[in-house]
Amino acid sequence: MEIKETEAEVARWREACELEVEAGKNEMGERDKVVAILKQELEKTRSALDISNGKLKLKEELAAAAMAAQEAAERSLQLADSRAAGLRERIEELTRQLEESESRERSRHKIRHICWPWRILKVNPASSASSRVQNVRRMLPEMQALLHNSA
Repeated sequence: MEIKETEAEVARWREACELEVEAGKNEMGERDKVVAILKQELEKTRSALDISNGKLKLKEELAAAAMAAQEAAERSLQLADSRAAGLRERIEELTRQLEESESRERSRHKIRHICWPWRILKVNPASSASSRVQNVRRMLPEMQALLHNSA
């Protein structure tokens, strides 16, 4: 009787162990599925990270190119400013030379004025030239150069 009871108890324990083993196998299967899903998500995250790193690197290169372009533009502006300053000085020099030339011409015209009958015709080119020179002296050098070039 004791043997039968012991055998029955062993059979219950065996059945319980088999059920535990089956439950463990099911749990391991579920865990393997979760691991596979997590691996897929990890791969997706890695590829997204690689794409993001590529975009970030591209943006850094773009920013570096933009800074280089900005520096080149600043150098170009500085060069343009220096050239403009040089041209302004040249225009001022040419304006001064032109005024000197006009003043010499006016002094020559004064001598001609005596010889030519301008007073009879009431035309005095020397006075119109002197008023133009007075107007020119009130203007900026750039405007003076434009006036002299158009005249």
